[in-house]
Amino acid sequence: MFRWISYFFNHLFNSGKGFCIGPPASGKTTLVNFIHNKKLIESHIPTNQATEVGKMLELGGDETFVKNHWERLMNDDKYKYVVYVFSTADYIKNYIIDADNQKTYQKIVYLHLYFLKNINKAKKKIIIVGTHVDKLPNEKEIIQKISKDLNNVIDVTLTKIFFGSFKDIDDAKIITSDVEKTTSNI
Repeated sequence: MFRWISYFFNHLFNSGKGFCIGPPASGKTTLVNFIHNKKLIESHIPTNQATEVGKMLELGGDETFVKNHWERLMNDDKYKYVVYVFSTADYIKNYIIDADNQKTYQKIVYLHLYFLKNINKAKKKIIIVGTHVDKLPNEKEIIQKISKDLNNVIDVTLTKIFFGSFKDIDDAKIITSDVEKTTSNI
């Protein structure tokens, strides 16, 4: 009996800790806060520091966080998984996000995922969340195209991809439920 109780509390408090990353304005803060508080954030709040919300650490999306934190966190045993969030609407628009280096949004997503794949020495589970699908004109067709694109960049054995929206509470419940189910088994 004691072993079971010990296992239960150990599992409860030591499993499922992860971190959330992705480009700016992709929905990281909304996802993390909805999972923890079950409330939607009404406006974009830029994250300019690492913020722990519940069992997830959220990092800002600018290149400073990529260079200074991602590799360290990928190799930190405290974190069991990573949630990578990107905007499907911005991915399809493919505008220039980094004017200095002429990097488009798609190129940034590819570089991020390629980087994560190559620094994932601990073989952490990577959960990719494509947000803002409510802003896509041909949702199913575009999601298929994006999935195909991303499958060429990632290690499909370690990665799950979900698509959704935070347009309203019902849509948010669907996408966060997928993420929560996946992370609860890690």
